[in-house]
Amino acid sequence: METKRREYWYTIYLTLFILLHSRSMTTRRDKEYASSINLSVHVILSAFLSFVNVLELIIDQSTLCNPDGITQHNVGSKTLLAQFHMGLKGSLPFKLALEGNLHAEQYSGVFTPSEIGFIRWSAIEAATRKPVWGRIRASGDWANDEYWISQLFDDVWCPGPMD
Repeated sequence: METKRREYWYTIYLTLFILLHSRSMTTRRDKEYASSINLSVHVILSAFLSFVNVLELIIDQSTLCNPDGITQHNVGSKTLLAQFHMGLKGSLPFKLALEGNLHAEQYSGVFTPSEIGFIRWSAIEAATRKPVWGRIRASGDWANDEYWISQLFDDVWCPGPMD
């Protein structure tokens, strides 16, 4: 993603969508397994993110088998989201699609008509899901299938304490 080239935006978006959704599914499966064996864990973690100062996180992960692994993957997810939003102006094409301006000069010739249709459809879906996503993220349910992917569509994205 370091090239920051607009012509790769669509491929990067689809790849991140798949990776972030998989991230949530992995967390959900970890919780399900921990629950099936009645595992209870309380853990204190520290994580360093290059785009934020050191965060001290106290997380009650009473339903995770692998809290360290889940936390490390969450940090990785935040890094991917930071690159997407800060390096590629990630949500701008969604905003332009909703306004009907995806053919704007800055994206002229970048997207095919089918890609424009998919981006517009994604933007409309995201707009209708925002209230639900707000509740999911407020609850901190990393295992929810929509927790991480919802952050692809933020107009102003910034990492939370561990969301």
